[in-house]
Amino acid sequence: YIGEIDTANNGIWVTSQQPYNLVLYGFDGSIKKTIMVNQRMVGSVGVGKDGSLIATSPTQGTVYFKTPMTATTDYDKNIFIANGINQNRLNAGHGIAIAGNQLFATDICRVLVWNDPASATNGKAADYVLLQNNFTTLDCNAFRTTRLKADSDGHVFIKTHKGIYVYQAPVTSASTPIKIITDPLTTITGESLNILVDYEGLFGLTPQKIGEQLFLWVTDRHNSRVLRIRDPLGTPKIDVIVGQADFSGTACNRGAVMATLNSLCLPGSLSVDKFNNLYISDASLESEGNKRILMFTLATFPTNNTSVFFDATATKEFPTNGFHNAFELGFDSAN
Repeated sequence: YIGEIDTANNGIWVTSQQPYNLVLYGFDGSIKKTIMVNQRMVGSVGVGKDGSLIATSPTQGTVYFKTPMTATTDYDKNIFIANGINQNRLNAGHGIAIAGNQLFATDICRVLVWNDPASATNGKAADYVLLQNNFTTLDCNAFRTTRLKADSDGHVFIKTHKGIYVYQAPVTSASTPIKIITDPLTTITGESLNILVDYEGLFGLTPQKIGEQLFLWVTDRHNSRVLRIRDPLGTPKIDVIVGQADFSGTACNRGAVMATLNSLCLPGSLSVDKFNNLYISDASLESEGNKRILMFTLATFPTNNTSVFFDATATKEFPTNGFHNAFELGFDSAN
């Protein structure tokens, strides 16, 4: 990401996201020092005359590293946030859901949980934390989270960089996943796909209950397609692929210039309404994709197919001018 010249150590400091490190490069390109940090450092870096560092982090604010530093040095001072990580603070939430009379919220590298959301008040501390050891730990090398969704049976599906973690609500901090869905995924005809550990690629997810059958829709953003997983809590198998005509298809809009009702380009979030219609946000991040929403009715997709179903065509597209970049969709009781 962003670098800064370090005259004291004759090099340049840069921030790295994979993994989360601060790295000092020599002017000859060699790595002179690496500081492993457990939070995401993707902003600016400042270097003091003595070689000390100031770095920005969306999870920790602006932090100060005092020289000398070792590979496992933690920051010495948080300049703007005195209270640090705790059960009262959301650092960067991306998804919320209610299940088992609990409110779940992703928070970059953890999930916070509140009991009885109807009684929520401003500043109320979370009751439980998932995917971290305690409320004051935020180890993003252990877990990174973004979206989560819940179904009517209290299953909470959490997207992490290690796969999809499923919990049964209600939970406590001691709860463990009832299912971990990870790569490789296989189709109902035996093909193998690896998408779940792609942190940026698996952009959206949503469960869908059809009769007694449970399905899980996931976005394979980098390959411009959306996949349906049959029996996600048992033996997960991909049985539907939306946006491409076959397994080899990975191009935005199937390689065409213009979008159609059966193509996708870098899709993002997914939602299912009260009538079990599937909505795909055909866009992701700030400016990528077709910038529209596609709706597929329940009747579009088979439920007991023996081969992978391709080439679904959307029933509705809105808006038709292609300037609607929806981050997440939600529905009230009136749909």
